[in-house]
Amino acid sequence: MPWPMHLRPSPCGDIVFAMHEQQETPAVSLDDSIPFLPLIVKLQIAAMAIFTVLLFASVTTASLYETLLGGFLGVNAVLVHSLLLAFIAVQYTWLRNSSLYTPLLKGKAPDSTSRATRWARFVFLCMFLITLNLFVTSLRGYTHWGVVSGHDSPQYYAWLHSWVFDRDINFENELKAIPGVWELMSTAHPERPEYNVAPIGTAVVWLPFYLAAHVVLLLLNGMGYAVPTDGLASPYAMACAFGSNFVVLLGMLMIHASLRARFSERASFFATVLLWVASPLVWFMTDQPWMSHACSFFAAALVFWLWMRQREQRTLPGWIALGAAIGLAMLVRPTHAVLLVLPMLDAFAAMRAKGRRGLSAGGATLALFSALLVFSWQLMTWWLRTGAGTPPGSPMQWASPAISQVLFSAHHGLFPWHPVLLAGFIGVPILWKRARYEAFCLLLLLAGYVYLNAAIESWYGGGSFGMRRFVEALPFMAPGIAAFGVWCVSFCRRRPMVPVAVLTLVFCIYNSILVVQFREGWSDFLRPLSFQQVWSSTVTIFHDTFGNPFTYPASLWFAAKHDVSPAQYDVAMGVPPDAELDVQGMPLRSYLGKGWRGSFRFAAILKGAYPAEEKESELFIYCRKGHAYKVGLSMSLPNEMQEDQPVEFLFNGQVLGAAVLEKGARSELTISVPGAITNEGLNILTLRFAHRIAKVREGTFGEGGGYGLEMKTRFAYPACALLWRLRVTTDYGDAPPASEAAVAPVNPSNSDNTSTSPGAKPE
Repeated sequence: MPWPMHLRPSPCGDIVFAMHEQQETPAVSLDDSIPFLPLIVKLQIAAMAIFTVLLFASVTTASLYETLLGGFLGVNAVLVHSLLLAFIAVQYTWLRNSSLYTPLLKGKAPDSTSRATRWARFVFLCMFLITLNLFVTSLRGYTHWGVVSGHDSPQYYAWLHSWVFDRDINFENELKAIPGVWELMSTAHPERPEYNVAPIGTAVVWLPFYLAAHVVLLLLNGMGYAVPTDGLASPYAMACAFGSNFVVLLGMLMIHASLRARFSERASFFATVLLWVASPLVWFMTDQPWMSHACSFFAAALVFWLWMRQREQRTLPGWIALGAAIGLAMLVRPTHAVLLVLPMLDAFAAMRAKGRRGLSAGGATLALFSALLVFSWQLMTWWLRTGAGTPPGSPMQWASPAISQVLFSAHHGLFPWHPVLLAGFIGVPILWKRARYEAFCLLLLLAGYVYLNAAIESWYGGGSFGMRRFVEALPFMAPGIAAFGVWCVSFCRRRPMVPVAVLTLVFCIYNSILVVQFREGWSDFLRPLSFQQVWSSTVTIFHDTFGNPFTYPASLWFAAKHDVSPAQYDVAMGVPPDAELDVQGMPLRSYLGKGWRGSFRFAAILKGAYPAEEKESELFIYCRKGHAYKVGLSMSLPNEMQEDQPVEFLFNGQVLGAAVLEKGARSELTISVPGAITNEGLNILTLRFAHRIAKVREGTFGEGGGYGLEMKTRFAYPACALLWRLRVTTDYGDAPPASEAAVAPVNPSNSDNTSTSPGAKPE
């Protein structure tokens, strides 16, 4: 197929989008080949199939037996069969790439697969075997989430038993049979403990492995082994976990094949490897394979492969296959509905470019119809379960999506947790120069995935390894990663001094941070130091100064807006707003807004307190909109302040009340915040002080002391008060303790909002 003009290789031989011509191999006669070579090749293929079956059976029985059938099955056999499978695969790959195989192609169409591609596939097989063994190993004593445990995994798994054994869609017996699940569901959903909102697509992908496990267990049962065949026991779950790992392998092979049509072998290989090992995907292969994300990745990779391989000349069967794949992806996770734009865009592009109006419009219609036909099974299931109403699930905030949090938050944000995925977005503009249509489609898809995942109220994904919901979008980040990688290599070749300068800057920053460590007392001159301490201090100082670079520009904008360190963005935009809070000492740093001296060194000198330098100093408080809270503050005054300190409290600009900080005492304040003034997420509590000491030097806070001769020109720090502790609790309307005295109100309508009691002497 001729390449479109915008996809042809550049005349300078750029490796991006380079065509891979089959390397010519010297002619070899049949007399020079290995004897019985055709039989050897067939035996190798058969051996790989046999060891794959044995590997599956070993994983299936891994939760029951260490060894079974004389070591052929059981958990100990998983590693053995993995090594044997890899051993046969490397021989087969070498043989297929050698000139000895050439005589077998006589009279057959030449194989277009390059040598590098075959070795890449072998590496992917090895990666699959490694993750599979890591999964089995984690079940044998290391920290693990358990087999089908928690809230979501049992919901996906329960579909299989209901379909195959019960032939219904009621899940009470399944959830009661899995230890701890019924109790968890009864607590989380007391109105309906047999709660199940999991889409059916994950179970559809698992179904072949589930049925194969049942056959294996029936055979073992017939051989006299007392293995469970009830459809719910752990061997069935292990088979599903094998399925999650196996479909990821298939997905990676499809992504690699799709990238090879646009990029060089090397770029395609490394982009695929990065997508595998540097994304959240690996967690859902080794620790939580019973979640939907591995299957979601496979379904998206299938769509990506079908869309890329025949986009220029797609036949009607190709349109149907593309639509059915989109329907399968929507069955796994309905957010894949964004993929419906692909056939529509393809049809529009084909009509404009070639005038094939009938085939394009008809093909797109057929694709949409097949997608909806496949997805109709989910619609029918929802109707049988919940009627005509909206199916239960995560509440959506369509008008206020948490886009910056989803991408940049330290609380499972996509880029801070897995920075390599940033290249998947940055690479799209680079791809635009070579393949504008593909870049436009990818940009649209990624924007759609970002919006849909950000619109979910629990955008952080609950208990999540990274931004788990973006696993479904990984295939569409692969071209961007490949394009960005190729650009980086090309840029460094043209400008070799740039990486040298960057490396020099890194060493300069590292040495400067070491100076700061000793200057500010992070490390002791006189005591032995471990590099664990040195490096941990280095990272802390770097992060406090620059924040996380992979949260830029969101963290820089936040720092400029609130006059704080970029590091504070991690907590400010990362804590679930309904989380209650009780922090003191060094961790207080993350909750200080403008007006505070947030130096870790000062906090260490003050034994865990932070001084307020401005008469108006702010604290970050995290709330749910409409919820009432009680905010507790533990505060005292610096030694040089010889009078009591009146302080007024404002929450989001509204006055709540006032209190007086007494000299020589630790004041415990409780501020009641009504739900009428709370915002969703970040809120600002302002402390407005009446007095400020202009010249407070080191050693005059609390019990600290100076060293050496006094330096008259030493920089003096202003101070209003010291903060020792911050507590935030939900206010359920309880009456305040009788020991608390009412605070003098600033506004009579807020006279009950703030209270204080005399504090103890400073500790």
